[in-house]
Amino acid sequence: MNLLDHYLAIEATSQKMLVSAQGGLWDEVVECEAVCSLIISKLRLQSEAESLTPEARKVKTRIMMRILQNDAQIRCLAE
Repeated sequence: MNLLDHYLAIEATSQKMLVSAQGGLWDEVVECEAVCSLIISKLRLQSEAESLTPEARKVKTRIMMRILQNDAQIRCLAE
């Protein structure tokens, strides 16, 4: 799994968290948070061994923006 794969996995999990939050399935949200934490740990290790190309950094930025948007929506639903 390369760095972008890790970011994509986090994005997919954050999308699942959003859908779960929209459905009021807060236990699933917590489970997804745990999965995200695990992926982030792996990403940190991978980032020590691999760097992103300029184009890959652009892709990463777009992925991160979607993750942040999902997170903002989840926070609104949690309140």
